[in-house]
Amino acid sequence: MTTPHSAKDRDWLECALRESLHVEYVEGRVYEITLPSVVPMRSLPYCMVAQVSGCPVELEIKGHRPVPVADGEGMLIGTGIQHSIQFVGTGQAVSRFAHIRVNIMGGIDLFRLFGVPHVTSPELGEMVGATCARLAALHGSVAAPSLNRILKVRALTELLVNDIFEQIPANAAALEVVPRILRVLPCIDHIRAHLGEDITCGALASLASLSLTRFHEVFKGALGVSPMEFVTQERLRAAQDLLLSTALPIGEIAQRVGFRDPFHFTRQFHARNGVSPSGYRKQIRESVAGVSDGPGGG
Repeated sequence: MTTPHSAKDRDWLECALRESLHVEYVEGRVYEITLPSVVPMRSLPYCMVAQVSGCPVELEIKGHRPVPVADGEGMLIGTGIQHSIQFVGTGQAVSRFAHIRVNIMGGIDLFRLFGVPHVTSPELGEMVGATCARLAALHGSVAAPSLNRILKVRALTELLVNDIFEQIPANAAALEVVPRILRVLPCIDHIRAHLGEDITCGALASLASLSLTRFHEVFKGALGVSPMEFVTQERLRAAQDLLLSTALPIGEIAQRVGFRDPFHFTRQFHARNGVSPSGYRKQIRESVAGVSDGPGGG
């Protein structure tokens, strides 16, 4: 499929993006890191943007060689990308980070769709760090709900995303995928709305008004994975969210996201994340809290 060239096609694509764009601030923090420190291999159910000042960093994306991140440069990690962070040196450094959701069509992560680079320039790193610090201060400023604070957090989060996308090269190939995703969007919506239930390829193919064979082709062409692999990914991502946002027992989380056997859920989760569900809950909560004698840094 080629990139739309007509004014009508461009207007249609822009409307689809605008109507489904979702930008949300989840949490963030500014804190000191006691060096050396490490964030072990992990993935997050949202994007991570960060800047570390006071030390260089080695960022490793699973399956790739570690890349150096100079003092002051930024890091941008999309949803579900397995990564580890090594903070190098001695003494103290400062981490400024935010966890955000930036997606279209109900959950297609824009960082991954547009191939946002994992390491930024120092200039963008400073903008990211400064905005993360402002967001953290606003988000934690008062206990009572405040419409003014909510609006400021939303505006700053959108500014952060705008600063990032202004600095990355245009990616026409990513836009070509959008019409394909729209073709299977009813199936994506159905999957996300019924994670706790049995989901079959036959039912999804019927929703798309396609034969089973054609549905597999169209779905994989849009999202890069088979329909049932996508279902598993979404179930495990929902489990990550519940592990971090609730105190629900592991067995109940497994049931809520569609795993009837909690032992099968634990095996699948460990295979994808390198850690058990309970270990993941502990690891990520400690890293967000900035525990100086354990995993550090966003």
